Amino acid sequence: MQKIFAKFDAGFISSYPLFIVLLSCFCRSVEGISVHILQAEQEDDDYVVYYSISNHPENASKDLEFFTKKKAQFSKSGTLTKLGFGIPQKPLVEASFRDAYRIAKSKKPHTIGETLIMPCALEMVELVCGLEQRKKLEAIPLSNDVIQSRIVEISCNILKQIINELKASSFPFSMQLDETTDISNCSQLLVFVRYVSADTIKEEFLFCEPLLQTTKAVDVLAILNVFFSKHDFDWKQKLHSLCTDGAPAMLGNKSGFAHLVKKRSS
Repeated sequence: MQKIFAKFDAGFISSYPLFIVLLSCFCRSVEGISVHILQAEQEDDDYVVYYSISNHPENASKDLEFFTKKKAQFSKSGTLTKLGFGIPQKPLVEASFRDAYRIAKSKKPHTIGETLIMPCALEMVELVCGLEQRKKLEAIPLSNDVIQSRIVEISCNILKQIINELKASSFPFSMQLDETTDISNCSQLLVFVRYVSADTIKEEFLFCEPLLQTTKAVDVLAILNVFFSKHDFDWKQKLHSLCTDGAPAMLGNKSGFAHLVKKRSS
């Protein structure tokens, strides 16, 4: 399998669904080409899409050249603009993120952005500022899928900030964890951290992970090890204090979570 990775700016790919459409057209245009989406993400003002093209190795460069020509044709003909896809602007993207953040904080359905927030905002802007300003506001992406992806990005960014602050802090941190059972009778592990950052004591929610098999101390320890190893952080060396409930799985003398942490940290 020959793999080709490419990065296109927002002038060509301003929407992940549109990119899927373009790749589908490309697959139909060239016989024997198989295109697989590997990853799609946004970096600053650019949409970055990683894909692989499966074909004979000797034809790989021709495949990429063909796709590059398609890019030029779309840009020259203005097809993207006609389809309603334009270059994203920072104020529009920022407004979308701010709305997603408020929706997440209010614990409302993701559809509320498109069904309530946008209609109300459009009516208010049209009445107060005029029709021209209303048209500018209509470009803010607030669909259900967009709000969901924005919330995921916000969550990942917050977690990244917390991990970076934990790593940068010269002081040890404290951790509080507890196991609870949700409405679907699934055990969930909740973890909070308390640490010093820039001369300020912070308390932050770290993560929530399901305990899929048992709620034993070894399972809790395994989840923590996997989480922190994923973020390249040696938590046992910087852990100062631990807060849990009085359950045997947490504070047992021989096989409790606290005992296992002390044993493996020494």
